[in-house]
Amino acid sequence: MDPKTTKTQLKCYELTDGLLYLQATLETDLPRLCIPHHTSIHHTIITSCHDSATSGHFGFDKTYDLVYRMFIWPKMVDHIKTFVTTCDTCQRIKSSSQLPAGLLQPLPTPGQQWEQVTMDFIVELPPTQDGYNVIIVFVD
Repeated sequence: MDPKTTKTQLKCYELTDGLLYLQATLETDLPRLCIPHHTSIHHTIITSCHDSATSGHFGFDKTYDLVYRMFIWPKMVDHIKTFVTTCDTCQRIKSSSQLPAGLLQPLPTPGQQWEQVTMDFIVELPPTQDGYNVIIVFVD
């Protein structure tokens, strides 16, 4: 790595009271605390911004904005996306944004044998005496 590039990158950071901060980029920004990569505090931070009494289970964008104002860590976007999409309360309470499925339509009847063959797996069945737990089904 080029030493000049490293010095330029390091100028963006400051060490205060033993904590590393990314300096503010705009006059309205505050310095953001740098959090180490593999720590459990990521979950605590995201939880406090996503499902506190004042935030009310925001989606990804608002949660990210709240976290980004004060903190930064590697792969922060991925952690927040995973947290928000797997939030149990959000999954149960928030309405789906998908269009409703259309009515089922019957498939046309094939004109002759072997014209249309389908295959499907039935999985996670109770194991047999030989230890099998999957069935493959072919339909002509």
